[in-house]
Amino acid sequence: MEISPAEIVTTDVVIKINVDVIKLEIFKSVTLYVSLTTNTGKQVNGQSMDLSGDDYKNWSNDDNYLYTYAAGKLGYTIQPTTVVIDHSV
Repeated sequence: MEISPAEIVTTDVVIKINVDVIKLEIFKSVTLYVSLTTNTGKQVNGQSMDLSGDDYKNWSNDDNYLYTYAAGKLGYTIQPTTVVIDHSV
């Protein structure tokens, strides 16, 4: 039996940011495709983002800058990654 259309709101917990370069104009600008991944593995909020001017110049040779820039523009903070080295081997 059909019912009247109704909106159901769900909440996702995002845990990862994904950044891909989709267009590069050397010495001028870069266009990124940015999406977020939820704790269930679903990609959400895909959008393009442009860097130019000083934002582009600040990129230099550190690609982590792109992640930090994109996360900041979306209101998120990059969490430090902990690396555990097992010396018992």
